[in-house]
Amino acid sequence: MKKLVTSLICICMILTLASGCGCDKKKTSDGIIKNVNDLTDNVGNPPMTVKISGEELTVIRKLTDIEVPDGYKKGKIIINGVEVECLINEKDGTILILLRDANGNLYFYKYENNKYTLYQKYEGKIGNNSNGSNSSKKNSNNGSGNNSGSENNSGNSSNSGKSSNSSNGTKTYKQIQQENEENAKCTVFKCLNNLTSNSTLAEINKTIGFEGTKGTDDSEWTAYTWRLKEGEVRAIFYKTTKNTSVSITVDNSVIKNNKVNISQADELRKKMLKGEKIEYKDIKEQFGKIDGTLLEINATGKKYRWVDKNNSYVDVIFASNSGRCISIFKK
Repeated sequence: MKKLVTSLICICMILTLASGCGCDKKKTSDGIIKNVNDLTDNVGNPPMTVKISGEELTVIRKLTDIEVPDGYKKGKIIINGVEVECLINEKDGTILILLRDANGNLYFYKYENNKYTLYQKYEGKIGNNSNGSNSSKKNSNNGSGNNSGSENNSGNSSNSGKSSNSSNGTKTYKQIQQENEENAKCTVFKCLNNLTSNSTLAEINKTIGFEGTKGTDDSEWTAYTWRLKEGEVRAIFYKTTKNTSVSITVDNSVIKNNKVNISQADELRKKMLKGEKIEYKDIKEQFGKIDGTLLEINATGKKYRWVDKNNSYVDVIFASNSGRCISIFKK
Protein backbone atom coordinates (compact mmCIF):
# COMPACT_ATOMS: atom_id res chain seq x y z
CA MET A 1 0.00 0.00 0.00
CA LYS A 2 2.84 2.39 0.94
CA LYS A 3 4.59 1.68 -2.36
CA LEU A 4 1.36 2.31 -4.27
CA VAL A 5 0.85 5.69 -2.57
CA THR A 6 4.46 6.66 -3.26
CA SER A 7 4.07 5.72 -6.92
CA LEU A 8 0.88 7.74 -7.26
CA ILE A 9 2.56 10.79 -5.69
CA CYS A 10 5.47 10.52 -8.12
CA ILE A 11 3.10 10.20 -11.08
CA CYS A 12 1.13 13.26 -9.92
CA MET A 13 4.33 15.29 -9.59
CA ILE A 14 5.47 14.32 -13.08
CA LEU A 15 2.07 15.18 -14.58
CA THR A 16 1.98 18.51 -12.74
CA LEU A 17 5.44 19.51 -13.98
CA ALA A 18 4.65 18.39 -17.52
CA SER A 19 1.52 20.52 -17.58
CA GLY A 20 3.44 23.69 -16.72
CA CYS A 21 2.57 24.16 -13.06
CA GLY A 22 4.69 27.25 -12.92
CA CYS A 23 7.43 25.69 -10.78
CA ASP A 24 10.00 27.03 -13.25
CA LYS A 25 8.19 30.33 -13.64
CA LYS A 26 8.01 33.47 -11.61
CA LYS A 27 5.54 36.32 -11.57
CA THR A 28 7.52 39.52 -11.35
CA SER A 29 6.17 42.50 -9.45
CA ASP A 30 5.39 44.26 -12.72
CA GLY A 31 2.74 41.62 -13.41
CA ILE A 32 4.63 39.82 -16.16
CA ILE A 33 4.81 36.03 -16.17
CA LYS A 34 8.32 35.12 -17.21
CA ASN A 35 10.38 31.98 -17.13
CA VAL A 36 13.13 32.56 -14.56
CA ASN A 37 15.72 31.33 -17.03
CA ASP A 38 14.45 33.76 -19.68
CA LEU A 39 15.04 36.63 -17.29
CA THR A 40 18.39 35.55 -15.96
CA ASP A 41 20.01 32.64 -17.73
CA ASN A 42 19.48 30.21 -20.58
CA VAL A 43 21.38 27.23 -19.18
CA GLY A 44 19.57 26.65 -15.91
CA ASN A 45 21.99 28.43 -13.60
CA PRO A 46 20.62 30.26 -10.55
CA PRO A 47 19.97 34.02 -10.91
CA MET A 48 23.08 36.17 -11.01
CA THR A 49 23.13 39.04 -8.54
CA VAL A 50 25.43 41.97 -7.83
CA LYS A 51 25.63 44.17 -4.76
CA ILE A 52 25.71 47.93 -5.34
CA SER A 53 25.85 50.35 -2.41
CA GLY A 54 24.63 47.58 -0.13
CA GLU A 55 21.65 46.69 -2.35
CA GLU A 56 21.44 43.30 -4.05
CA LEU A 57 20.25 43.52 -7.66
CA THR A 58 19.50 40.76 -10.16
CA VAL A 59 21.27 40.80 -13.51
CA ILE A 60 18.92 40.42 -16.48
CA ARG A 61 21.02 38.20 -18.72
CA LYS A 62 18.71 38.07 -21.74
CA LEU A 63 17.26 41.21 -23.33
CA THR A 64 14.93 39.49 -25.79
CA ASP A 65 11.90 41.75 -25.26
CA ILE A 66 13.61 44.93 -24.06
CA GLU A 67 13.02 48.17 -25.94
CA VAL A 68 16.41 49.35 -27.24
CA PRO A 69 17.10 53.12 -26.88
CA ASP A 70 18.16 55.11 -29.93
CA GLY A 71 21.90 54.99 -30.54
CA TYR A 72 22.35 51.58 -28.89
CA LYS A 73 22.55 48.03 -30.18
CA LYS A 74 22.39 44.68 -28.42
CA GLY A 75 25.60 42.84 -27.63
CA LYS A 76 27.11 40.32 -25.24
CA ILE A 77 29.83 40.54 -22.62
CA ILE A 78 31.29 38.20 -20.03
CA ILE A 79 30.87 39.16 -16.35
CA ASN A 80 32.54 36.90 -13.80
CA GLY A 81 32.69 34.13 -16.38
CA VAL A 82 29.01 34.42 -17.29
CA GLU A 83 27.65 35.62 -20.65
CA VAL A 84 25.31 38.59 -20.26
CA GLU A 85 23.39 40.42 -22.98
CA CYS A 86 23.89 44.18 -22.89
CA LEU A 87 23.32 47.38 -24.84
CA ILE A 88 26.30 49.05 -26.51
CA ASN A 89 26.40 52.72 -27.51
CA GLU A 90 27.23 52.84 -31.20
CA LYS A 91 29.24 56.07 -30.83
CA ASP A 92 31.30 55.83 -27.65
CA GLY A 93 31.05 52.13 -26.76
CA THR A 94 29.29 52.70 -23.43
CA ILE A 95 27.95 49.38 -22.10
CA LEU A 96 24.58 49.23 -20.33
CA ILE A 97 23.52 46.29 -18.16
CA LEU A 98 19.89 45.79 -17.10
CA LEU A 99 19.40 45.11 -13.38
CA ARG A 100 16.26 44.50 -11.32
CA ASP A 101 15.77 45.47 -7.68
CA ALA A 102 13.79 43.66 -4.99
CA ASN A 103 10.64 45.61 -5.93
CA GLY A 104 10.79 44.54 -9.56
CA ASN A 105 11.99 47.91 -10.88
CA LEU A 106 14.37 47.72 -13.84
CA TYR A 107 17.40 49.98 -14.24
CA PHE A 108 20.11 50.37 -16.82
CA TYR A 109 23.57 50.55 -15.24
CA LYS A 110 26.75 51.56 -16.99
CA TYR A 111 29.26 48.75 -16.73
CA GLU A 112 33.00 49.35 -16.89
CA ASN A 113 35.88 47.44 -15.29
CA ASN A 114 33.48 45.46 -13.11
CA LYS A 115 31.95 48.69 -11.75
CA TYR A 116 28.30 49.68 -12.04
CA THR A 117 26.97 53.23 -12.26
CA LEU A 118 23.25 53.95 -12.40
CA TYR A 119 22.33 55.29 -15.83
CA GLN A 120 18.56 55.40 -16.02
CA LYS A 121 15.41 53.66 -14.84
CA TYR A 122 13.96 51.49 -17.59
CA GLU A 123 10.53 52.93 -18.38
CA GLY A 124 10.02 51.07 -21.63
CA LYS A 125 8.03 48.00 -22.54
CA ILE A 126 8.90 44.34 -22.04
CA GLY A 127 7.35 42.54 -24.99
CA ASN A 128 3.69 43.58 -24.98
CA ASN A 129 3.82 44.68 -21.36
CA SER A 130 4.94 47.91 -19.74
CA ASN A 131 7.42 47.96 -16.91
CA GLY A 132 4.68 49.07 -14.58
CA SER A 133 6.24 48.69 -11.15
CA ASN A 134 5.56 51.85 -9.17
CA SER A 135 7.63 51.19 -6.07
CA SER A 136 11.15 52.58 -6.08
CA LYS A 137 13.56 54.34 -3.79
CA LYS A 138 15.60 55.57 -6.77
CA ASN A 139 14.69 58.64 -8.78
CA SER A 140 13.55 57.86 -12.28
CA ASN A 141 14.50 60.26 -14.99
CA ASN A 142 13.26 63.47 -16.16
CA GLY A 143 10.58 65.08 -14.03
CA SER A 144 7.96 64.01 -16.50
CA GLY A 145 5.52 63.14 -13.75
CA ASN A 146 5.46 59.55 -14.94
CA ASN A 147 5.02 57.05 -12.10
CA SER A 148 5.17 54.14 -14.55
CA GLY A 149 1.90 52.35 -14.33
CA SER A 150 0.31 54.42 -11.54
CA GLU A 151 -2.51 55.58 -13.81
CA ASN A 152 -4.88 53.19 -15.52
CA ASN A 153 -7.72 54.65 -17.54
CA SER A 154 -9.41 51.27 -17.82
CA GLY A 155 -10.35 51.53 -14.15
CA ASN A 156 -8.94 48.11 -13.32
CA SER A 157 -6.08 48.49 -10.90
CA SER A 158 -5.36 44.74 -10.98
CA ASN A 159 -4.00 45.01 -14.51
CA SER A 160 -0.71 46.52 -13.35
CA GLY A 161 1.92 46.17 -16.06
CA LYS A 162 -0.45 44.58 -18.59
CA SER A 163 -2.28 47.55 -20.08
CA SER A 164 -0.96 49.21 -23.20
CA ASN A 165 0.59 52.66 -23.15
CA SER A 166 -2.55 54.21 -24.55
CA SER A 167 -4.71 52.88 -21.73
CA ASN A 168 -2.58 53.50 -18.66
CA GLY A 169 -0.53 56.57 -19.50
CA THR A 170 2.80 54.73 -19.19
CA LYS A 171 5.46 56.26 -21.42
CA THR A 172 8.16 54.36 -23.24
CA TYR A 173 11.85 55.12 -22.87
CA LYS A 174 11.92 56.80 -26.28
CA GLN A 175 8.88 58.93 -25.46
CA ILE A 176 10.45 60.13 -22.23
CA GLN A 177 13.73 60.93 -23.99
CA GLN A 178 11.91 62.83 -26.72
CA GLU A 179 9.93 64.75 -24.11
CA ASN A 180 13.14 65.70 -22.30
CA GLU A 181 14.73 66.95 -25.51
CA GLU A 182 11.65 69.07 -26.21
CA ASN A 183 11.64 70.45 -22.65
CA ALA A 184 15.36 71.25 -22.63
CA LYS A 185 15.98 74.99 -22.38
CA CYS A 186 19.49 74.82 -23.78
CA THR A 187 22.05 72.66 -25.54
CA VAL A 188 24.54 70.76 -23.40
CA PHE A 189 27.12 73.43 -24.22
CA LYS A 190 24.99 76.42 -23.23
CA CYS A 191 23.68 74.63 -20.16
CA LEU A 192 27.20 74.05 -18.86
CA ASN A 193 28.19 77.65 -19.51
CA ASN A 194 25.27 78.77 -17.32
CA LEU A 195 26.36 76.63 -14.35
CA THR A 196 29.06 76.96 -11.69
CA SER A 197 30.84 74.82 -9.11
CA ASN A 198 28.27 76.09 -6.58
CA SER A 199 25.17 75.18 -8.59
CA THR A 200 22.55 73.22 -6.65
CA LEU A 201 20.42 70.38 -8.00
CA ALA A 202 17.37 72.66 -8.15
CA GLU A 203 19.33 75.28 -10.09
CA ILE A 204 20.61 72.73 -12.60
CA ASN A 205 17.14 71.24 -13.09
CA LYS A 206 15.79 74.72 -13.71
CA THR A 207 18.60 75.64 -16.10
CA ILE A 208 18.24 72.47 -18.18
CA GLY A 209 14.46 72.29 -18.05
CA PHE A 210 13.78 68.88 -16.54
CA GLU A 211 14.86 66.75 -13.59
CA GLY A 212 17.98 64.62 -13.78
CA THR A 213 18.36 60.90 -13.14
CA LYS A 214 19.85 60.09 -9.76
CA GLY A 215 22.89 57.83 -9.91
CA THR A 216 25.47 56.84 -7.32
CA ASP A 217 24.66 58.07 -3.82
CA ASP A 218 27.21 57.28 -1.14
CA SER A 219 28.65 58.93 1.96
CA GLU A 220 30.84 61.31 -0.06
CA TRP A 221 28.85 62.39 -3.10
CA THR A 222 25.68 62.04 -5.17
CA ALA A 223 25.57 61.95 -8.98
CA TYR A 224 22.86 63.03 -11.43
CA THR A 225 22.60 62.81 -15.22
CA TRP A 226 20.57 64.75 -17.80
CA ARG A 227 20.34 63.34 -21.31
CA LEU A 228 19.97 65.91 -24.08
CA LYS A 229 20.05 65.66 -27.84
CA GLU A 230 23.76 66.47 -28.19
CA GLY A 231 24.97 64.44 -25.22
CA GLU A 232 24.78 64.30 -21.43
CA VAL A 233 25.17 66.72 -18.57
CA ARG A 234 26.52 65.13 -15.39
CA ALA A 235 26.73 66.63 -11.94
CA ILE A 236 28.43 65.34 -8.82
CA PHE A 237 27.41 66.95 -5.55
CA TYR A 238 30.06 66.58 -2.84
CA LYS A 239 28.49 66.28 0.60
CA THR A 240 31.47 67.44 2.67
CA THR A 241 32.62 70.48 0.70
CA LYS A 242 29.16 71.31 -0.71
CA ASN A 243 30.85 71.88 -4.06
CA THR A 244 29.55 70.67 -7.41
CA SER A 245 31.40 69.20 -10.37
CA VAL A 246 29.44 69.64 -13.60
CA SER A 247 30.54 68.12 -16.88
CA ILE A 248 29.22 67.20 -20.31
CA THR A 249 29.79 64.10 -22.40
CA VAL A 250 29.61 64.55 -26.15
CA ASP A 251 31.05 62.73 -29.12
CA ASN A 252 34.23 64.34 -30.45
CA SER A 253 32.71 64.45 -33.92
CA VAL A 254 30.23 67.04 -32.63
CA ILE A 255 32.94 69.46 -31.48
CA LYS A 256 35.60 68.72 -34.12
CA ASN A 257 36.94 71.74 -35.97
CA ASN A 258 39.08 71.38 -39.09
CA LYS A 259 40.83 74.66 -38.30
CA VAL A 260 42.14 73.47 -34.95
CA ASN A 261 45.90 72.89 -34.88
CA ILE A 262 47.18 71.10 -31.77
CA SER A 263 50.74 70.56 -32.99
CA GLN A 264 52.11 72.88 -30.28
CA ALA A 265 50.49 71.00 -27.41
CA ASP A 266 53.65 69.19 -26.29
CA GLU A 267 55.69 72.37 -26.40
CA LEU A 268 53.09 74.24 -24.37
CA ARG A 269 53.08 71.45 -21.80
CA LYS A 270 56.85 71.69 -21.41
CA LYS A 271 56.56 75.44 -20.77
CA MET A 272 53.79 74.86 -18.23
CA LEU A 273 55.89 72.28 -16.35
CA LYS A 274 58.78 74.75 -16.21
CA GLY A 275 56.51 77.21 -14.42
CA GLU A 276 55.73 79.52 -17.31
CA LYS A 277 52.34 81.16 -16.98
CA ILE A 278 50.00 80.02 -19.73
CA GLU A 279 46.41 81.23 -19.91
CA TYR A 280 43.38 80.46 -22.06
CA LYS A 281 44.20 83.18 -24.60
CA ASP A 282 47.66 81.64 -25.13
CA ILE A 283 46.24 78.18 -25.79
CA LYS A 284 43.63 79.57 -28.16
CA GLU A 285 46.30 81.49 -30.07
CA GLN A 286 48.47 78.40 -30.48
CA PHE A 287 45.60 76.08 -31.42
CA GLY A 288 44.54 77.97 -34.52
CA LYS A 289 42.78 80.88 -32.79
CA ILE A 290 39.81 78.61 -32.19
CA ASP A 291 37.87 78.53 -28.92
CA GLY A 292 37.86 75.26 -27.05
CA THR A 293 34.72 73.46 -25.88
CA LEU A 294 34.04 73.72 -22.16
CA LEU A 295 33.68 70.17 -20.80
CA GLU A 296 33.80 70.50 -17.01
CA ILE A 297 33.50 72.99 -14.18
CA ASN A 298 34.54 72.20 -10.62
CA ALA A 299 36.09 73.85 -7.57
CA THR A 300 39.58 73.36 -9.03
CA GLY A 301 38.99 74.89 -12.41
CA LYS A 302 37.57 74.50 -15.91
CA LYS A 303 38.43 71.90 -18.52
CA TYR A 304 38.31 72.64 -22.24
CA ARG A 305 38.82 70.39 -25.25
CA TRP A 306 40.13 71.10 -28.74
CA VAL A 307 39.51 68.44 -31.43
CA ASP A 308 41.25 68.60 -34.81
CA LYS A 309 40.24 67.20 -38.20
CA ASN A 310 41.88 63.86 -37.40
CA ASN A 311 39.82 63.48 -34.20
CA SER A 312 42.96 63.95 -32.12
CA TYR A 313 42.31 66.17 -29.13
CA VAL A 314 43.84 68.10 -26.27
CA ASP A 315 42.23 68.64 -22.87
CA VAL A 316 43.40 71.72 -20.98
CA ILE A 317 42.49 72.65 -17.40
CA PHE A 318 42.66 76.22 -16.14
CA ALA A 319 42.71 76.98 -12.41
CA SER A 320 39.57 78.69 -11.14
CA ASN A 321 41.45 81.11 -8.87
CA SER A 322 44.09 82.33 -11.32
CA GLY A 323 43.01 81.25 -14.80
CA ARG A 324 46.43 79.69 -15.19
CA CYS A 325 46.88 76.47 -17.18
CA ILE A 326 47.55 73.58 -14.77
CA SER A 327 47.13 70.55 -17.05
CA ILE A 328 47.57 69.73 -20.74
CA PHE A 329 46.65 66.26 -21.92
CA LYS A 330 46.97 65.24 -25.57
CA LYS A 331 45.48 62.16 -27.17
